[in-house]
Amino acid sequence: MKKFLSILAIVGVFVALPVLAVESAEDNTQPTTRTTTKTRTSYEDTANGIKERVQDLKQEREETKEQKREEIGEATKKVATKRIDIIIKRYQSIQNRVSKMTVLTEEQKTSINAKIATEINKLNALKTELNSATDIAQVKVIMEKVKLQVRASKLVVKEIVLDIHLNHYANIHSRLTTVYDKLSSTINTLKSEGKDTTKLEADLAVVKATLDNAKKAIDEKNLGSAKVTLLEAKKQLVKLNKDIKVVADSFPERDSAAETPETNQ
Repeated sequence: MKKFLSILAIVGVFVALPVLAVESAEDNTQPTTRTTTKTRTSYEDTANGIKERVQDLKQEREETKEQKREEIGEATKKVATKRIDIIIKRYQSIQNRVSKMTVLTEEQKTSINAKIATEINKLNALKTELNSATDIAQVKVIMEKVKLQVRASKLVVKEIVLDIHLNHYANIHSRLTTVYDKLSSTINTLKSEGKDTTKLEADLAVVKATLDNAKKAIDEKNLGSAKVTLLEAKKQLVKLNKDIKVVADSFPERDSAAETPETNQ
């Protein structure tokens, strides 16, 4: 009997072991599932955090780029404004010089200064447009306009200087022509008084040709030729004036046939 009971006890232990094993497995499965869920949630939170950080970094980078663009735009505007101011000051300096020139008439001064004022107004308009620009794209467009205007201003300055010289030479030509007309009138007077003006008239014709050549050079905007020709005309007029004085101081020629009767008497 005791032996039978011992066998039952042993069998009961073996029967109970699988049950305990199953229960143990079930108990172990629940913590693993909870751990996996927590880990997955942690990974998702980390991934979301990384995504948010990446978005923040992108936003910061865009803001930094925009700030740099604004800084570049402002720096470019300052450089362009400075260049425009330099050109305006140069124009104003030319205006002051023109206003003080005694070789130009008031009408010529007004005409030249009006041309300069037009160029200054163009530059001031560009400055206003530049200062009102709100982004780098607008600044770039206006900068191209500024570059073109800077190039144009160099040509305008050359034209203004050329106009000043041409007007000056035109005034000299006008004064020399006035002298020529007076000498021509004097020669006609001497001729009417019986003086020998043959050489004077020939020299006068030479002066007229020289003055005509000077006028042609001025019209063709050939400053070198105009200057040389005007100097030559001046020399010719000075010499002609001296020759006129010599002839004016000489006695008039008398007709020999008219003197004969008086001699015979």
